[in-house]
Amino acid sequence: MEANERIGKVAISPEGETALRKLAMHLNNNNESIKDFCNTLQRTAGELESSIGIYGEPLKSMVGEIKSAQAKGEESIIHLKDKIEQLADRIAEFCAQGLN
Repeated sequence: MEANERIGKVAISPEGETALRKLAMHLNNNNESIKDFCNTLQRTAGELESSIGIYGEPLKSMVGEIKSAQAKGEESIIHLKDKIEQLADRIAEFCAQGLN
């Protein structure tokens, strides 16, 4: 049996479905963690702004750039997560039909 055939047999199985759902969950959890970190960073930078003098404005600007990049990346991560979940749903359908 070739490697591609073995991969297909493993992927189209309840275990493959579970692995994909786990991957989608990890993507979502990590995205939420990054979002929380960005919010914490923004809040902390705001609290420190008056005490760090001339560095306050550049810090605030950098934090804004980080949050903007995270927001742009979030769309891609959510799209990927959704595609992975759709693939897991298809695998579940195949398994229910006995096609695994």
